[in-house]
Amino acid sequence: MTDVSSMGPEPGDGREVLTNRQGHPVYDNQNQRTVGARGPATLENYQFLEKISHFDRERIPERVVHARGTTAFGYFEAYGRIGDEPIGALTRAKLFQEAGKRTPVAVRFSTVIGGRDSSDHALKPVDRCVRDNALRGLLFGTGVLDGLDFSDDKMLVGRTFSYSDTQRYRVGPNYLQLPVNQPKHGRVRTNQRDGLMTYRVDQGGENPHVNYEPSITGGLREARYPTHDEQGPTITGRVTRKRIPRTNDYAQAGRRYLLMHDWERDDLVHNLVTMLSQCERPIQERMVWHFLLAEDDLGLRVGEGLGIGPDDVAHLEPPASQDLTEEDRARLEKLGHNGPRDVNGPRMTHCVPDDRATKVG
Repeated sequence: MTDVSSMGPEPGDGREVLTNRQGHPVYDNQNQRTVGARGPATLENYQFLEKISHFDRERIPERVVHARGTTAFGYFEAYGRIGDEPIGALTRAKLFQEAGKRTPVAVRFSTVIGGRDSSDHALKPVDRCVRDNALRGLLFGTGVLDGLDFSDDKMLVGRTFSYSDTQRYRVGPNYLQLPVNQPKHGRVRTNQRDGLMTYRVDQGGENPHVNYEPSITGGLREARYPTHDEQGPTITGRVTRKRIPRTNDYAQAGRRYLLMHDWERDDLVHNLVTMLSQCERPIQERMVWHFLLAEDDLGLRVGEGLGIGPDDVAHLEPPASQDLTEEDRARLEKLGHNGPRDVNGPRMTHCVPDDRATKVG
């Protein structure tokens, strides 16, 4: 088959452009993304996965995680620059280009573990701010604005499929038609039909009987890609199942703990002790072992709450699947007696204030 992808329309072709469910133009509807022309296919094939997963969804189960939450509505206002450099030098994403440009935003705040019958207590500080809204339907899906792209991070690549596929299973293949999820300014033309919770039939081409592409009888057409094909990353290497070569399981966690406010560390230790108190002794010991490798103070405080000291876990060997760095092995020799890590230089932004310290006038 001749490769006609991304060649753009023929002269005089005034048909409407095929889009995905987020309203983004589809530039290549014939080929999915692969490593090399022959493959293998990569997991961030969002357009392909959206199409292939649109069917075979039947019921709406409860959220397993993030079940209890609340939504706030507002806007994102762009600066138009990063430092002294115009943002246009880094991305073509429209919402960032113009200083003062406002884009509507919906943000969902939620706890992770609690089910829908869990307490509202953990959400009270948020709930007071958005009480007049209790709107439901904001869903975690996958998709980026035109001008942004996915990185090669393994977890992110998995989530590019998982987040949206979860909503297709929970809510149905038409979850992006919910008013809070649908694009505000883009016109959606997908050739997709029917399915659970269909709000409407997406717009199509001039011939309503054609719901496929390519077509010469009045269907939708592919868009012209705004950049050249050579802009993407070059990837070489065999397909395999291996850990990343650089692993550092403890240094970043330990530094983050030390950069927290006192009240954040107190809350973290309290929560860890409370939850681990419900576990069996071997699990408690292993977790204290991990915490001591991350940072003495964290491991000592959690261990004190559980009645477990460094001498109780010093005999433990690393798990078979774990590779310790030289620094980790040095810390293991002095488990619990390494002293605080050096955190000179790094800074951490604290977005959540200590609500307990707020005084009501």
